[in-house]
This record gives sequence, structure tokens and C-alpha cells, in this order.
Amino acid sequence: MAAGVTNQCVAGALAAWALLHPADPRWNHPPPLFGDAIDLFGLARAEGFQLDSHPTPGAMVVYGSAYGVFGHIATVRAVQGDRYEVGEQNFLDFSPNLEPHWTTFDLRSVPWPDPAVVGFVAAPPVG
Repeated sequence: MAAGVTNQCVAGALAAWALLHPADPRWNHPPPLFGDAIDLFGLARAEGFQLDSHPTPGAMVVYGSAYGVFGHIATVRAVQGDRYEVGEQNFLDFSPNLEPHWTTFDLRSVPWPDPAVVGFVAAPPVG
């Protein structure tokens, strides 16, 4: 694996997030977000990222401890009625046997409201 490349859900969400916003200059060089998924909402708040409490297409959704000690993060692809769809890496229905499928991406439809959600990171800081 190349240096600096990771297969964690955080890396997958950040890559997908940037790809969904190619014309927005805020994604050219946003402040870095590193750490466990469960910590990224607080880190994004501290770095001045735009946050939201509802799913919107293109936002990252941060899941808390209901998804394990490290949490989970995904990218919202669509919202319709009482559901939202995410693209995510390393989830596989929260499988304890994930390792053989490391780097797997999937799409998942999630009911809303979702008590496991810590919040949504909508955009990098303005300016």
C-alpha cells in the first residue's frame, strides 16, 4: 500500500466528500480532519467546518458509539422522506468479520431520524 493511504472509513468518506464537490473551491485545500470517526464532528466544529443536524446530499454523517468504540462516518448521497442513503467504506452491515473485506465500499439506506448520528459535516470553512 502506498505511504499515506489508509483504508479506514474516515479516508473513504473524505475522498467521497471531495469528489461530490468538484466545483467548490473550499474542497481544494480544506483543513485536515484526522482521527477516529467518532471524534470528527467535534474536530470539524473546532476547525470551523459548517455543521448540520439533518442529512443533506454531499454532507458527511458522523455516527457515535452505537457503531462501536471508534464510531463510523459516511457520505450522504441522497435524502428522501424519512430515509437517507450513504456511501461508506468498511461497514458491511456492521460485520464483526470485516477484515477479509477491508476497503469495501457500499451504499446503504438509513431511516431518519437516526439516534446513532452525532451530526453532519456539511462543508469546509468559508474563506
